[in-house]
Amino acid sequence: MVQWRLQQPLEDISPSLSHSHLYLPSSALSLAITASSNLIIRVVPLCQWTVTLAGKPLWVRMASTTPPVNAAQFKLLFSLGTEMYRLTRGSFSMMYLSASLPKRDFHTHQDVQQADPYALAHLRQPGLQLGHGVDPALAVLHHLGKQQREGADAHFRFGPSERPLQDGGLAFVSTAHLLIVYWFAPVSTAHLRNMESFISAVEQVEHSNPTLTPLALVRALRRIAGHDDPLTVHYLGASNHLPDNSLTLDQAILNASSFSFFDKAVHHMVTDQGEERGVVLAPDGTTVALAPLLLGIEAGLRARQVEVAGGASTAAGGIFPLTLGRSLGLSFLSLQDFPAAHRLGPDGCWDSVVQPRVFRLSRAPTLATDALINGGMDGAILGTDLSNLSSASQPLQTRLSETLREYYGYVLHKGRGLEEVSGHTSVKRREVSRSLLESLDLQKQVMETLVLVWKLEKTEWIALDNGVEVSVKEGLQAFTHKYWDCPPIIPRCQWGAEEYRSTPVPLSLPLPYLYIHHTYQPYSPCLSFPVCSRDMRAMQRFHQDERGWNDIGYSFVVGSDGYVYEGRGWHHRGTHTRGRNSIGYGVAIIGNYTSTLPSRYSMDLLRHRLVQCAVDGGRLAVNYTLLGHRQVVNYTSCPGDAFFSEISSWEHFGV
Repeated sequence: MVQWRLQQPLEDISPSLSHSHLYLPSSALSLAITASSNLIIRVVPLCQWTVTLAGKPLWVRMASTTPPVNAAQFKLLFSLGTEMYRLTRGSFSMMYLSASLPKRDFHTHQDVQQADPYALAHLRQPGLQLGHGVDPALAVLHHLGKQQREGADAHFRFGPSERPLQDGGLAFVSTAHLLIVYWFAPVSTAHLRNMESFISAVEQVEHSNPTLTPLALVRALRRIAGHDDPLTVHYLGASNHLPDNSLTLDQAILNASSFSFFDKAVHHMVTDQGEERGVVLAPDGTTVALAPLLLGIEAGLRARQVEVAGGASTAAGGIFPLTLGRSLGLSFLSLQDFPAAHRLGPDGCWDSVVQPRVFRLSRAPTLATDALINGGMDGAILGTDLSNLSSASQPLQTRLSETLREYYGYVLHKGRGLEEVSGHTSVKRREVSRSLLESLDLQKQVMETLVLVWKLEKTEWIALDNGVEVSVKEGLQAFTHKYWDCPPIIPRCQWGAEEYRSTPVPLSLPLPYLYIHHTYQPYSPCLSFPVCSRDMRAMQRFHQDERGWNDIGYSFVVGSDGYVYEGRGWHHRGTHTRGRNSIGYGVAIIGNYTSTLPSRYSMDLLRHRLVQCAVDGGRLAVNYTLLGHRQVVNYTSCPGDAFFSEISSWEHFGV
């Protein structure tokens, strides 16, 4: 038995409610809770409520004499929902709808929205404020109405009914006060946090709704995630502006499994333990936040729809603010006292790249984590692409799943380099987003976004801070360097590196030399994240177990998949060039380049992106010297005859 009083912190409640009870002291409301594999909630005496939740189907029964819930009782319900969310690891949500409605037809969202100032509260996470307006929960009422219409009345009515619904809905008696409680089982192994699982879930919704438009779907996903903040509504409108087919759409999305999955997949947050949620692992090995991605897509689709109809829309102008502008600007300002480079990121590590479930950040988060920026760049690219589509080139009804799979699922085939790929893919997000956005005055764009945010939130006084423009300018310089000048680097944890077997030796920067290698073994270029990661692990095993080194020898390794893989990194001495490891970086391209060259894209990634990143970041001297491995070690032909002939024409090549 656990006694709880309002003044007691929620965290003091027993973390396990199995076969225990929780009593909330109230003259008008008491609660008894049992939590096990099936959750049962009973709300008893004075209010005469009985709510039973036992997995599926979901039953709610309420007395017709139920009085309205007053403010104090409402706070208790809020506390209960918050605590149950915590104890069930986010698989519980509760909604209270108070509506003084006559017994009449009830079948539109507007009926509920205008019925009561409390309208609806959706509890998703601890500390979330009660909101007003229409939430996806109302689709449950639509769903009920649809089921009732099929079996009886032409419209859903608040009328006595004890008939169970066909697929596990609600059965209740006449009342105008509803307590709706949801319990969802934890995400199953089928719902992994990778892009393919998300696309597959989207595909299931599309298949059950053949006439569903992509715009209706992304708007519904926004509604599930609760992304109706003032800036988003300003550009895209409220997410409860539903299409005509909203009943079937909500039925498809709001079944227990898919609602739980989409809610967790799209809603972005970082926990106190550093776990970043609302992100997925993309096939290319990068981590992407879904919220800015979907906002960009929605803005592009909305702009195109209005243009085809012959109207004017603000949606296209919202692509940059909604995908990148807001996150960047707020992150720059929230950390003004920190160096500009620390106002962005970080990246993190998945618990498993095969079955990803938990993503933990490598340090304290900013408001613009790498995943948010990746998702923002992807949203800006796809949103711009969709807004510019002509009806002749591609139908506006192209499924969302197809758009995502084409962008994230591109497969590179042997003998073809990324330089030959003309379409937009996630691998090329940095260069493509740069080509789309660099011509804009980003300083102006971010400042205008911030001013609009402050205006909509009635906090214009922030603009009086003289340091705002300087912070934005410094932040954008850091953004350009980290995400546009530098190549994308897959961290050690992502490719599955073993621990360093001793204490790493720090380097004294900047270094004067850059040594170029080929791996020879693995012999063939790697064309995908899984294959490149496998090759990295194989080289590390060989270097540690056969050579007896502490770690993989190279500082960095370049794959033919469009990514650089972290070896010893920028700050630790490698084991790549005998006698010279402390004065230079050793960089290899995977493959044997005795008679053939690496792909042009891979060589440019090394020659221009990685080198420029090192110089601008103060890691490689401005007047550095570039050498092939064979030039300083006489027993090797590395980096291969063909590749050595190529680098002899590069800038800073030394004789």
